[in-house]
Amino acid sequence: MSSPVNGTHAWPRSSQGEGGVELGPNDGAALISKTGLPYRLSEHRKNWATWFAFFCFDGCVLPIILFYSLWYGSTLTHWTIFTLITSLSFWTSYHKWFSRGYRLLIKRDPKYRPINGGRWWFDCSYYILSLALLIVIVELVAATATKDVKVKVIAMAPPSVLYTIGGYMLLQNTAHCLRIRTFVTLSSVKRGSLTPPPLFTVMEDVFAVDGCHLGLPARHAMLATYNASARFRNTLMWWSWIWCLACLAVAVGLSIVVGLVKGTTAFGITYGVSFPFIVFMSVVTAFWMESRDARGAFSAPVGQGKALRSVSVRNGRLA
Repeated sequence: MSSPVNGTHAWPRSSQGEGGVELGPNDGAALISKTGLPYRLSEHRKNWATWFAFFCFDGCVLPIILFYSLWYGSTLTHWTIFTLITSLSFWTSYHKWFSRGYRLLIKRDPKYRPINGGRWWFDCSYYILSLALLIVIVELVAATATKDVKVKVIAMAPPSVLYTIGGYMLLQNTAHCLRIRTFVTLSSVKRGSLTPPPLFTVMEDVFAVDGCHLGLPARHAMLATYNASARFRNTLMWWSWIWCLACLAVAVGLSIVVGLVKGTTAFGITYGVSFPFIVFMSVVTAFWMESRDARGAFSAPVGQGKALRSVSVRNGRLA
């Protein structure tokens, strides 16, 4: 082993952790003595409850109230009604997109970026969020492009978010189960590594950028836990399948409903189900993971005879 460089160790050749994370020759060692989840939702219940409440109100309650009150209680044209709805709703999601982009790209401090991330790198969750928002915006614009508003197309916007989440979970988790090496960088998991479960990628990004903004230490802790604990990897894989099947099942069910009922009825059902469902799944997953972690299910010795190495940040420093 060579001497320390910029406060970290330089490694002579590429290697892998037990979880299959590829480590390059210039990667450093994150000296983590204990594995486990670096963040607990239960310790920040008020903050997350406030955010989830805004998310549901902005994406579910407000659009439904505006739609039915204006549709049946005003003389506004249908085009004007939906223009108002799309202008006043979904700002919690837009704020999340802009705030994550600011932390990952605009800020010069690399604290929130993926490990070894360049100046212009986003994490994987940001790309998925961007894709979901893009699909929703395209649907809303297409439905209101003419005076003949297509209500059923607007009603399909929330299921499209579920299709995006479920499709992402399906593709990446299938690659993980088939032990396919990733041909792109997935947040801090570098290209050429065995593909991790998608829930691992999402949790890493949420702990680092969202949550209490832990940044790079959270990414290092997640990689160390992933490499050290086979039970953690297996748990992530199964929960990724749960997310995949649940999102796709609800999305397909809502799509069938949209095709069978009137557009005005479909609007209330799809907006009333999709976003609360995402919140429900997030809370259940978080507390189940925490309960397992509290019992030591994800604990494993690190650094005994073989240092578990995660990728270092740019310039070889932890932010």
